[in-house]
Amino acid sequence: MTRYSLSTLKLVLNRGMKKKYSIDTNPFVSVEPRDSKKSELIQINDIILGAVGFQKNGYDLLAGTRDSKKELARYIAQQAGLPNLQHNSPWGRHRFTVWNFRLKK
Repeated sequence: MTRYSLSTLKLVLNRGMKKKYSIDTNPFVSVEPRDSKKSELIQINDIILGAVGFQKNGYDLLAGTRDSKKELARYIAQQAGLPNLQHNSPWGRHRFTVWNFRLKK
């Protein structure tokens, strides 16, 4: 759960793209809730996003972290052609991108 509405998220995403990348259009047309249990694509997205967050938050560096999680994050980064999942992908990459941003009020 979050205190932000989906329309606020869409607005922040579009404004961030305009500010950071000088994109004049609104690439995020809609943001809608979905039940991940009913969508295999969302389940795959959850795994990939979990791996990004895992590395981004430094959990892969903690003692006692499961090797399987570390290996999955490394594998995803390798397949995406990235050294790791902690940093932004180069602009213009179309295969797989990681963007780091923070929502602001």
